[in-house]
Amino acid sequence: MSDIKWDIYLIGEPQPGIDRPTLVRNLAALFKKEVPTIEKMLRKSRSLIKANVDQLTAKKYQAAIAKAGGQCELLEQGEQLFPDDALSTAATPTALSVAPVETAPEFTVAPAPSVETALHSSPYDTPQANVNASTHFCFKCAAPLHAGVATCPQCYAQQPRFSSKSKVAAGFLAFFLGGLGVHRFYLGQWWGVFYLLFAITGIPGLIAFIEALVFWFTPRERWERKYGQVTSGGAGMAVALVVGVIFFVMFIGVLAAVALPAYQDYTARAKMSAAMPLIDKTRAQVEKVILEKDFLPSENILAGLPENVSSQHVKSIRLSEGAQMIVTFNTSVGGEKSPTIIWTPKKVDAQIEWDCLGGSMPDRVRNPECRGGSGAPNANQ
Repeated sequence: MSDIKWDIYLIGEPQPGIDRPTLVRNLAALFKKEVPTIEKMLRKSRSLIKANVDQLTAKKYQAAIAKAGGQCELLEQGEQLFPDDALSTAATPTALSVAPVETAPEFTVAPAPSVETALHSSPYDTPQANVNASTHFCFKCAAPLHAGVATCPQCYAQQPRFSSKSKVAAGFLAFFLGGLGVHRFYLGQWWGVFYLLFAITGIPGLIAFIEALVFWFTPRERWERKYGQVTSGGAGMAVALVVGVIFFVMFIGVLAAVALPAYQDYTARAKMSAAMPLIDKTRAQVEKVILEKDFLPSENILAGLPENVSSQHVKSIRLSEGAQMIVTFNTSVGGEKSPTIIWTPKKVDAQIEWDCLGGSMPDRVRNPECRGGSGAPNANQ
């Protein structure tokens, strides 16, 4: 085998019949590079992708690029540039001559089951790649790899993985959780953390809403060019999941803090409404005694009431000094167990007027006519 080393250059034009977007996607998958990097390469007339390789490696590269729909050129000599500068747009060395590798006799390579020979019967034939050969190479040592291999068997380098992101999913994440940057973490963009830092201002939420619309209305082809080959990493999704869980817990906490007291107030008002028939009936009996006997009863028995006046929603009703009617409700409001409302009678001419401002029941659950009290008087008087 010849000791001559070769430099491999990628030509900036696709093969006839191959459109440029298809070539870009194929080369991005082949070299495991981002689509913008491949597009930058193809803007040049030719770009160095591998230097100082032997003839077998050069032929494998040539066949793989041809299968992807691209064209490459082989030049003698060169220096090692891959992987750090493998995709840099190096200037073409003017002192080097083009080597027609298809016609060079020293490039005769015996075919092997696992190695693509890429030899042709005629130097004028279009190069044909073996469809069973590998079209993936290790980013570190350029060894051929089968699709899906996570670790290179030659240099043991961990291979990057790529995945295509859904624009529908990204749009929904931006719409519902965009204020926390979850959609950016989903797209593999670490700077979603800035959304978290400024989430309290509301500005990230507004930006994310606009981004959600942009995502949804972006043409599929353009979306695939930008997010069709995103490095698959568990870190971004893990961050998105953690942020989502934190947001969910916060949402449940806020909901509980707001909804639970409101629900308790609602049930307390409902119980008060259900208790009013018994309260009205008791007040009527007290009014009758006051008007007929001109007497303010201070105990239930003096008003002709049972000692224990109660119902499902009323814990007790008892009379105190001045015929005050202390009603204790069978409920709990804002941490106050068994709150009370005190009805105080006042004789005006031949009628009895009731004042219900007293008691420990909070104003927010009282009937309108009983609001504005000065607090809870002593219920044991």
